[in-house]
Amino acid sequence: MMIGDSMKIFKNLFGLIWEIVDVLMFIAFAITITITMFNWNLTAGGITLSVVFILAGLVSEIMDKKGRK
Repeated sequence: MMIGDSMKIFKNLFGLIWEIVDVLMFIAFAITITITMFNWNLTAGGITLSVVFILAGLVSEIMDKKGRK
């Protein structure tokens, strides 16, 4: 195995780990902002929950289009 092959494996592995961390951070953001807004005001929490669902839908569509290429 050549050094270049090892670097490709590391690059692919790092990219996969980065995508997982990115998704986890989005989930953490969504939970945190929604709970915070519900604690502040019930109406603001409902609006925030709607926005988070819209963002999640957009992100899933973008990821789906990226996966098809």
